[in-house]
Amino acid sequence: MDQRGAVAADLQRSGAVRMTFEERSKVAERCFEEVRNLSQIKGVDYSDGQDALYNFKSNAERLGLTKYQVWLVYFMKHIDAICSAVRRNPESPHGESEPIMSRVNDALTYLTIFAAMLEEDKLTKWSVKLKEASSEKVEILAKAWDAALKEER
Repeated sequence: MDQRGAVAADLQRSGAVRMTFEERSKVAERCFEEVRNLSQIKGVDYSDGQDALYNFKSNAERLGLTKYQVWLVYFMKHIDAICSAVRRNPESPHGESEPIMSRVNDALTYLTIFAAMLEEDKLTKWSVKLKEASSEKVEILAKAWDAALKEER
C-alpha cells in the first residue's frame, strides 16, 4: 500500500491523519526554504546595504536598548499573533490579517536572526582578540576558534 493508501485507510479507521516523521521532515524543509526566501527578500529592506543586522542596531541606539531587546519586541509580535490564533480557535488556529503559517515562518526567520546576532558577537569577540594578539598567538587563537566551532556542532 502506498503512502496515500495508508493515509486513506487511517482516515477510514479513526477519522484522523497521523503525521509520519517523513511528512514532518518535509514540512520542516518547506518552512526552512520559506525562511531562506524571507531572509533574502525582506532582509534587504531593513539593512543599510551591507549590515544584515542594521535595523536592530540602529533602533537599539535610537531607543537606548540593546539589539537583542529590539529583536525580542519584533519576535514577540509574531509569537503574540500565533498565541492569539490559538486562543481564538484552539482546534484549528488561523490568522485574521494574514495566514498563520506566515506568522510561523516570520517567527522562524526571527530565530535565525537571533542566531546571526549571537554569531556576530562571537566573531567580534574573536576579532578583538586577534587584533590584540601577536603573530604567534594568532595561530593559537585560530586553533582555539576551530575547536570552539567543532564543539558547537
